[in-house]
Amino acid sequence: MAAKTAEKILDTRLPNRLENEGAKETLARRESFGDTVTNNNVDVEEERPRKFLLEELSYLPLAITQAAAYIKRNKISISSYLDLKFEQKGKTTNLSNRKSEQQLRHHNADMAVAITTLISLKDVSRQNPMAANCLFFMARVDRKDVLVQLLPTAPSSPVKTTVDLLSTYAILIKRPASSAVELHRLVHLAIRNYLQERALFYQWNQIAIGILAKKFPSASYENRSKWRRLLPHAICALADSSVEQRSDSIYNLYSRIWKCLRVDGRNREAMDCFERCDSWRKTTLDETHPSRLVSQHALAVAYRVNGQVGKAVKLLETVVAIKSTTLDETHSDRLASEGWLAYILRELHLGTRIAQE
Repeated sequence: MAAKTAEKILDTRLPNRLENEGAKETLARRESFGDTVTNNNVDVEEERPRKFLLEELSYLPLAITQAAAYIKRNKISISSYLDLKFEQKGKTTNLSNRKSEQQLRHHNADMAVAITTLISLKDVSRQNPMAANCLFFMARVDRKDVLVQLLPTAPSSPVKTTVDLLSTYAILIKRPASSAVELHRLVHLAIRNYLQERALFYQWNQIAIGILAKKFPSASYENRSKWRRLLPHAICALADSSVEQRSDSIYNLYSRIWKCLRVDGRNREAMDCFERCDSWRKTTLDETHPSRLVSQHALAVAYRVNGQVGKAVKLLETVVAIKSTTLDETHSDRLASEGWLAYILRELHLGTRIAQE
């Protein structure tokens, strides 16, 4: 492989090593700095701030694009944007306790994009609080393929207006063909950190789970294309929910996605969600509550189907013991649990006899 080709590939993989001229070309393509960049007769007083800004942004195209978008929209000078950057840099958490050169390069990239993102976020929050809420919601779900219909809206801020505003600031990427939007990985990370630093992380986690619980469709085959797109967001939001968050929305979302996972053949993930549903019922319902008993019976049957026979027998024995004291001996629910327990035990006995022979 030619040396120059190798260098180009390396520079592509490590964007903070892009040459100064490459960064200038990125700015010129955006045409966001007007004559300051595109005119050969560059204003001498703007030359130094421009070079300094590119260095401060580590020559990263994403950070440069966000800075250019902010400057263009607010009609400010590069020097004024540098003032905003230094102000924001002092507020942004420094995570650079890394020692290797490679880790330091990654940190510089994280910090550059975090700072430009937060500068734009502050401006967006002032102009359109609902647009900021959309970013907070997106920070709590998977960053890719976020359906526009999931975004928080208000009568005063239609979703199209909100998305267009965020796109103008180069914070959000529009995917019109799929009616979706997404965030760059570093933008997603920056907004998550922003929420954590302001103790808003779990508040927005709860909001995101509530929205998903309302929008998540049934596990029918007709809805398969939709719930498959929503599953990554639901799993992402639920993964960040704390043990203390025992809300109905969390339970409702878990109960919806485990059925979809089962239909999709993802049995291990489905069982994990089902167990969480059962755990929620244990903390909120009495052991004799009909809904809890129905859930435990279904979970036991799912264990048996999944090959976890020991767990199935143990849980069914508990359910049968409770139902024997609360239901008449001819009640269909009691008979169903007793029948399944007898069936599984018979299977075990038959399997043992075959193994012995």
